[in-house]
Amino acid sequence: MSFTADLTQSRARKVKCDEGKPACNRCVSTGRNCDGYGIWGGGHRSQEKGSHFSSHQIVQRICPQAQIPAQCYTADEKTYMSWFQLKTITKIPGTYANGFWLTLLQQASRSEPAVFYAILTLSSAHRVETRSGELSTKSLMPDGQKRFMLHSYSKAINHLQPHLIQKAATSTRVVLIACIVFTCLEFLRGNFETAQNHLSNASTDCWIGEVFQRLQVQVELFHGTHYQPLFVLLPDTHQAVATKFHSVKDAWTELDRIFYKIIVIKNNHSAKQLRSTSLLDNGACNTALVPYRQHIQSCLDTWYTAYESFRPILNLQDPDLFINAILRSYYTLAAILCSASLSNELAYDALTPQFLRILSNAVHLWKSRPPHSVGKGSRFDMAHSTVDFGWIPPLYYTAIKCRIRSVRLHALQLLQSTIHREGIWDCWIASKIVRKVMEIEDEKLYEKDISEKVIGDQGETGG
Repeated sequence: MSFTADLTQSRARKVKCDEGKPACNRCVSTGRNCDGYGIWGGGHRSQEKGSHFSSHQIVQRICPQAQIPAQCYTADEKTYMSWFQLKTITKIPGTYANGFWLTLLQQASRSEPAVFYAILTLSSAHRVETRSGELSTKSLMPDGQKRFMLHSYSKAINHLQPHLIQKAATSTRVVLIACIVFTCLEFLRGNFETAQNHLSNASTDCWIGEVFQRLQVQVELFHGTHYQPLFVLLPDTHQAVATKFHSVKDAWTELDRIFYKIIVIKNNHSAKQLRSTSLLDNGACNTALVPYRQHIQSCLDTWYTAYESFRPILNLQDPDLFINAILRSYYTLAAILCSASLSNELAYDALTPQFLRILSNAVHLWKSRPPHSVGKGSRFDMAHSTVDFGWIPPLYYTAIKCRIRSVRLHALQLLQSTIHREGIWDCWIASKIVRKVMEIEDEKLYEKDISEKVIGDQGETGG
């Protein structure tokens, strides 16, 4: 970058650009759009170490003429944008705050009205949940906040219309960014079907694709619909698993890819037939899909080795302690799903040690989390919810699939210890499903015991 250009930008912002990647840290931290090193253009063209994408793939200018001057914000818009930057952006992404959340979204909001108003909609919904956790229905939302949220949502949709018509690459990115924000909004408010519709209509683009892939895996774990792969279009989907991680984000990204492979084989039609008809010992089946499952297991082994080498770098203090426990739980869940992907329910009989590891991690998390009460009027879409992975799916699978009743009951108790959402996963709903499944199984077990007792009594009488 030339001295003249640097001087010009410094005068414009009255702050010297620190040339941080992927954007000037001084500009981003103070709410400015970095002209020279912003994510839409400019800056160094060298590829970041460990990145699968060159900078020009990620850093592209969208609509420079659509800058939104801060002085044009209304008082309410300033309030909700501040809330988003201070509260929402630190909570919603959970343990996976990649470049989309840290840089792309906030910079896009300064140049794209559609993204700006989508963010305001999410922020207002999040603020309502925070301020009214004691309320039991959405209808009790203050009228002023409801009007602001609906007004922002409407303006976001209106500003998206030109981008939907143009079909240009830059317009596509704007639509995808807004789509992620709307998906998070619907998850937060409990409108799961609408959120899934957003996901099913999505596509991919670098950081944006990573977030969509993560949300899609979460939905697939919930009910396994397996929308046709939206994310195999990512350039690095079929690459070998990295043998070294430089960040928690790297570890999560690799594990997400492995999860997607597991979902593909788990929802394969042939695999479903094999699981329902396999008659071999412990439910195993001999099929051409076995080598693919072995490949996935190899990927899991590689991931675990890389993560164990990276883990000592973690501080293992809050929040690293939480991240470590969640990552290990999802690795274990992936190993369980991989092992049972081509087998019937009998395969879970041999997986008790893995379920115990998930339970141990969850207990560790429960002991380290700050206590909070669960009152009768608590809302299910409370502000401590997130759209990212948490402890619900691993505990849910443990409570449903484990064969040891005491382990299942402990997992259920942990699910019932809090009311919050993790994207499409809801603690309250998951707990009710687990309780119902256990009730049905208990009834069948009781009927079986009675039947065996009657047969035994008849045998003794006949003798």
